[in-house]
Amino acid sequence: MSVIIIGNRSVGKTSMIVALAKGTQNIQVIRPDANSLIERFSNPETGQLAGTFEVKDPISLSLRINLSSGKGQEFEVRWIDTPGEYWSNPKQRDSNPEQWQKLTEIVSKSKSILLLLPPYLYRSRSVKLEEGKEPEELDSETWKKELKNWLAFLRKNCPKLQHLLIAIHKADLFSNDLDKDEKNWQYNPDKLFRWSDYDDHIRKTYFDLAYDIIREHNSQPPYISPQFFITTIHKPNLLELPWVYLGSYLAHDYNF
Repeated sequence: MSVIIIGNRSVGKTSMIVALAKGTQNIQVIRPDANSLIERFSNPETGQLAGTFEVKDPISLSLRINLSSGKGQEFEVRWIDTPGEYWSNPKQRDSNPEQWQKLTEIVSKSKSILLLLPPYLYRSRSVKLEEGKEPEELDSETWKKELKNWLAFLRKNCPKLQHLLIAIHKADLFSNDLDKDEKNWQYNPDKLFRWSDYDDHIRKTYFDLAYDIIREHNSQPPYISPQFFITTIHKPNLLELPWVYLGSYLAHDYNF
């Protein structure tokens, strides 16, 4: 299975995977280990994670996910990181047509896509910014426009798409309710997790301003309704939920 992680520049695609590799309560990345991922995606001069600047070959990840079906199950995932500049900057696509074609071909074959969106400015911030840097701030109208453009791109270019997950990443930068959400929606493989209730809560609480855009998307072919999440590397219980969600399908269909 290939999981494509897409999103604009600096949204946190690489840091999400590196944080996941360090382990959460219900997910363990068996191979490669966190240290090798950090080394691979770090700036050798600063030691900090570096951005993705070109289309990379797929990386095989071995995940062990605790599911309600019993003991942890292992899955092989082909993770493809993508450079945000190609999505957010048309000039970058025009200057590198071969890379852009390679990227669109990869995405067109995917059955599983995780779209990471930046936070938007309509809630107050409550924690310090990651690495002390200001994020690229988006007002709500610009955020809505970008979401609409993403959904249109996916409908046009992803004919094999079966599962679309949309997460507002770096959610610690704009929400004061993450502690409550993490407590209320912590995944426990020994208890029934109501994905539909979680999706309804996230959609109404964090995606309410995009209701018309989402409704319009759901009414058009190929009729793939997204599943919504909020994620941050600072809340492992929230960070793991998109992957546990995918794992629940992997358990039933290894060709997913």
